Amino acid sequence: MHSSNLWGGAIDVQRNETEHEEERMREIEDWDKAALLYQEHIHNHHELDHVQQSWLLARQDSRKSRKNKYVDLGCIVVSKKVLKWAFWSFAVAFVVIGLPIIIAKSLPKHKSKTPPPDNYTLALHKALLFFNAQKSGRLPKSNGIHWRGNSGLSDGSDLTDVKGGLVGGYYDSGENTKFHFPMAYAMTMLSWSLIEYPHKYQAINEYDHARDLIKWGSDYLLRTFNSSATHIDKIYSQVGGAQNNSKDPSDMTCWQRPEDMTYKRQVQTTVAGADLGGEMAAALAAASIVFRDEPAYAKQLIKGAQTVYAFARDGGKRARYSRGNSWIEPYYNSTGYYDEYMWGATWLYYATGNLSYISLATNPGIPRNAKAFQMQTNTSYMSWDNKLPGAMLLLTRLRMFLSPGFPYEQTLMQYHNVTGLNMCSYLKVYNVYNWTRGGLIELNNGGPKPLQYVATAAFLANLFADYMDAAGVPGWNCGPTFYPSSALRSFATSQVDYILGKNPLHMSYVVGHGNRYPKHVHHRAASIPRNSVKYSCTGGFKWRDSKSPNPNEITGALVGGPDRFDRFQDNRKQDRYTEPTLAGNAGLVAALVSLTETAGSGVDKNLIFSGVPPLYTPAPPPPAPWRPWETTQRQWDSMERRLWAKGWIPIARCKGRFSNTKFHFPMAFAMTMLSWSAIEYPHKYRTINEYNHVRDLIEWGTDHLLTFDANAPKIEKVYSQERPEDMDYPRPVQANIAGPDLAGEMAAALSLASIVFKDNQSYSKRLIKGAQALFAFARDPKRRLPYSGGNPWIEPYYNLIGYFDEYLWGTTWFYHPGIAKNAMTSKWSRERSVLSWDSKVPSALMLSTRFRMFFNPGYPYETMLKQYHKLTDLFMCSYLEPFHLFGWSKGGLIQLDNGGKQPLQYVPESCVPQRSFHPIRRNQVLLQEWIQVEGQHQPDPNTIVGAMVGGPDASDYFVEARVDGHSNGQTLAGNAGLVAALVSLTSGGGHGIDWNLIFSNLPPPFPTSPPPPQKA
Repeated sequence: MHSSNLWGGAIDVQRNETEHEEERMREIEDWDKAALLYQEHIHNHHELDHVQQSWLLARQDSRKSRKNKYVDLGCIVVSKKVLKWAFWSFAVAFVVIGLPIIIAKSLPKHKSKTPPPDNYTLALHKALLFFNAQKSGRLPKSNGIHWRGNSGLSDGSDLTDVKGGLVGGYYDSGENTKFHFPMAYAMTMLSWSLIEYPHKYQAINEYDHARDLIKWGSDYLLRTFNSSATHIDKIYSQVGGAQNNSKDPSDMTCWQRPEDMTYKRQVQTTVAGADLGGEMAAALAAASIVFRDEPAYAKQLIKGAQTVYAFARDGGKRARYSRGNSWIEPYYNSTGYYDEYMWGATWLYYATGNLSYISLATNPGIPRNAKAFQMQTNTSYMSWDNKLPGAMLLLTRLRMFLSPGFPYEQTLMQYHNVTGLNMCSYLKVYNVYNWTRGGLIELNNGGPKPLQYVATAAFLANLFADYMDAAGVPGWNCGPTFYPSSALRSFATSQVDYILGKNPLHMSYVVGHGNRYPKHVHHRAASIPRNSVKYSCTGGFKWRDSKSPNPNEITGALVGGPDRFDRFQDNRKQDRYTEPTLAGNAGLVAALVSLTETAGSGVDKNLIFSGVPPLYTPAPPPPAPWRPWETTQRQWDSMERRLWAKGWIPIARCKGRFSNTKFHFPMAFAMTMLSWSAIEYPHKYRTINEYNHVRDLIEWGTDHLLTFDANAPKIEKVYSQERPEDMDYPRPVQANIAGPDLAGEMAAALSLASIVFKDNQSYSKRLIKGAQALFAFARDPKRRLPYSGGNPWIEPYYNLIGYFDEYLWGTTWFYHPGIAKNAMTSKWSRERSVLSWDSKVPSALMLSTRFRMFFNPGYPYETMLKQYHKLTDLFMCSYLEPFHLFGWSKGGLIQLDNGGKQPLQYVPESCVPQRSFHPIRRNQVLLQEWIQVEGQHQPDPNTIVGAMVGGPDASDYFVEARVDGHSNGQTLAGNAGLVAALVSLTSGGGHGIDWNLIFSNLPPPFPTSPPPPQKA
């Protein structure tokens, strides 16, 4: 029988049938039936196929030879020849490939070579050396500028309150003057760049160098005021300098090395300088973050920053530090201080984490007074005089990385939007700024020393791109167009490359960098050889006038730069081309370190926030408990009760809430607008039974405005405001002894009201007399100062930008070319084309145009009235959407205030007294509709009927929350404009205006003949 193993191994044939059968029967007992059937099948089939037979009948020697040629590996049978080849192939591969790898891995490792520095790194090394060359005082041996020595050791030696005098600091430029305002700005910029890119400074071995430069400047700034005190009354703002046209020895009239100065150097003292205090606070606060690893020194810097910022915020110190100072004003004249308020508060918040500083930086009054949202070309780039772009970028950083939310989000969002628009303005495609043919942006409109502004703009652009990359944001929008962050990098690199030599002249404007650079730099110390000869005050001018290159190379100095035609004069006398400055080099250093990729890329996201505690967004305050108006705790007098019931107590925003303040300036404007609408459309008011009502409202307001002795021949003061801090406390009254803007607006209000009440001769006469007295007060030369200037009760809320528009507004019927010239230029201005409580130019021109169209006074008024008429037409064109002179929301709202707060108050006022060719009947109903102003959680228990709220933002988004004064706040000025617009549009009473009422007090016109031509 065959074995059951059919296919494996040899098969032995058994001849003992009996034994096999017995064994088979024993096994059957343990099989299951399925197996049994299988075995029966095997048992009954004895025949073998041909393959099996060949195996059985094969010769034993052939089977052995085949077995010797193969190797059974268990799961596979392999030829010995193949196995041999595989073994030797593996051995060869190991020797050729594996062994060298093992040897290489076992060898000691060596550090890879540092990649060669890029062009920006090479320039950065040199740019930092410029600050070493500008040091004043006792120089350390490690200063590294061999041609510089100790200087200015007697600076401030006669000051009794400064131990050791004002020794140290930096000379600003090619002169030997220490201007503390731009010096502080330069230190802030150096600190900012080191805070954002510490890893880059460390990688190129400049970290300690940069810290040393910052400490040198910070130590000096701490000497310029009593930094150990909490309250100071002065700051030393400058050492050296000169007065124009002075012949005395000074930094301007002498050409000497600073080491050779012997003349007396004047020290300027500032007792009111909010801009200087704000900038110094920023510099010290930023430096405290740099030196956070030295707690004692950082604490000293923070204390000094807080002290000098308190000086800046002092109500009695709010003035420009340079105002009226002939030693400062011609050189570093500051144009404002609200940008320094924002700038200093931001840095102090980052340094201390004190929420009062971020609350101030995001207070709506700060950007409003700084004109941060007006998008003017002179405020969209950063400089020693304008910190707005830098401050808003820093606050945008806060929003992008920490997202503090309520109550800062609204203002931070606006800062973010304006920052994006600033970046858009740097793109050539929008033609916001001119560009030279060689590719340089002209931020200062072709003025002198353009490169200092270009370098700083390049830094801001690249920094914003780094912020976006760190936040995972791919880019930003310029209107409907999306731009990747690489667009900003391209701008930054193009401008810095231009500075470093990629320009039509192939000249590097950084001294010592590249193959060709300026050799005749306007710099006293660099132009005079250090040859042991001490040149006199005037003896050194021979070196200024020399045609030879400077004997001392002031390495790293960024010179003024080319003109708007890419031309450059390497002439020592032409300081606009060849003079370097601290501010310019600080911007260059910041731009270079942001662009270099030798040490990687990106910013340090967290270092600047090291002093900021974790932010916990507070919940909005709960609504006030319900209380009926009739039962308030304070017993109002009859005037207040009546004003409130009629909605004529001015309601103004105060830190996001509403107050019961009576601001007389916007109140007068509101009365003027109501009177104007009643004069133009008396028939409409009568038809809808509102004529007596509106007269009553005007009378109530004008009676209140007569807060002076209208019968006096001359008035000495005007009451401008009553501001209750609490309704249970006395109400302080603000009196103005100067304020042509306030008096001019009040005069206009009373004048127009006299026309409304022409049927009441005694009252009309009283109003006219009061208006004349007020206008005489306004025109008094001794009183020509803005009524809000320096008044902390008024300035944060209704701050004026000028008063000549009120002159023009109040004297519409007379010809005053001098007033017109000062109120506006002959060109269209977007800011002046919007009628508001602060700008009366459009309304004054429209009234004058009405005078020309209907009264035609002729000579001598025609020339000026014709110009007014032309500008009025331009104003009207600017309101049309196709011209894109203003932004428009997607929902169709014109953005007359550039997306600012409470936009609706500007929209209606710009329509008066335009006639509608498509009258809307529902506007008659709107005059009497109730507008419910709801709070955040519950509706107001009392509906303030007819109040127009602030309105939506530029994206048509409206926050219906009582705590949001921007969206829900109401003002007299806004409602007065709304009333005027509605009555002009309503079809009740017909269409058109009353042509003659406004002229009812004028005699017939008799035009004067022009004078005969002069004889030749």
